[in-house]
Amino acid sequence: VGVSFNEQQMEQIRLLQESGDLMAAQRIILDELNRAFGGAAKALADPATQMKNAWGDVQEQLGEIFLRIWQALGKLLLPVLQSFIEYMQSTPTYSNVFVIAMEAVLDVIHAIYRGISLIMGTIYAVGEGLTWLVSKMPAGIIGEGTKEMFSQMSEEYGRWRQGAFERALGGEWWGTQFADAFAEVTQQMQEAQQQAKGVGAALADGMRENQEKIMSILDGLREELETIGMSETEKKLRELRGLGATPEELAEAERLLAQIEAQKQAMEEQKRAQEELNKAKEEAARIAESVLSPEEKQMKEIQRAQELFKQGLLSADIYMKYLEQQKAALMPPPEEMPTKQFAAAMTAGTGAFSAIISAMSAYREAAAKPEKDTAKNTSRMVEQLDALLAEVRKQNTEQYIEI
Repeated sequence: VGVSFNEQQMEQIRLLQESGDLMAAQRIILDELNRAFGGAAKALADPATQMKNAWGDVQEQLGEIFLRIWQALGKLLLPVLQSFIEYMQSTPTYSNVFVIAMEAVLDVIHAIYRGISLIMGTIYAVGEGLTWLVSKMPAGIIGEGTKEMFSQMSEEYGRWRQGAFERALGGEWWGTQFADAFAEVTQQMQEAQQQAKGVGAALADGMRENQEKIMSILDGLREELETIGMSETEKKLRELRGLGATPEELAEAERLLAQIEAQKQAMEEQKRAQEELNKAKEEAARIAESVLSPEEKQMKEIQRAQELFKQGLLSADIYMKYLEQQKAALMPPPEEMPTKQFAAAMTAGTGAFSAIISAMSAYREAAAKPEKDTAKNTSRMVEQLDALLAEVRKQNTEQYIEI
């Protein structure tokens, strides 16, 4: 509406859209819109901008007025307060008189503050009413932007008016607040004074206690420094001298300390000798263990198992199984080959007499193999194993029954 494009512009826009360059196409449209409506937009924007600037100037002026009012009050009241304080310092006064005077001064200041707040609240109420009336005028007369701006101004005046009236009409008087605060501070100071009465004595006691600890630590450090490198005997004699021991007492102490030192050295020597003896015994046992025959080592193991059984550390069942295994290791079963050879020779008839004799000899050798092939203690070990097994069976007849 109100904008027309010639054929060349329309073709250019179409080509840019087809090529994907939408930004360039939109730029052509925006340029044309700016030529058509830019002046009107500027004409509408200028009055709104001027109104906003004027409103900012009003706010600045109001802030400057308040600043001037407070500066004038300060110039008025500060000399009065200073003169009053100088007068109070030069004359005998009491706290209650001073508090009453301060209450009066603060109430006067508060009254002025409330009066100014009431005046400003009235001014803000008038401004609120005027801007509200303007905001209700038809938009066709003042424009939509101006209508919205005066509506915002009216709301802002309303907030200022409400705050000013609350300060003017509400709240406790400053003089009363000061009197309450003065009474509270006075009570706190009195309580602090009561608590502080014993602070001096407590502080002195604490200092004395800490001083004793400090001196004790220092004495310990001096003692350690002076006794560096001394033997225990020298340290004890030094301690006795410090306690005021006589020469006779020192001599007796030195004799006793020498005896103690000699006994300590003897005990240390005995301990070292015992340790060397234990090491020698361990070395001898290791050497003796290394020269034992397998049968002797086995006998030692059997004796150890017997001790463990007697101590109750091995059950009878486990102990018997262990003895059976040891006996089986000592007496392996006869070889089957001589038996088979003897049976084969017997079935061959009289023509194989020499074979029969050879088989019988081999059978006897196999039967006598444990005594020949094992060490000299094998038979005795077997007998001991049989005796141990018989003893265990006798003790556990209820669990082990010979069949």
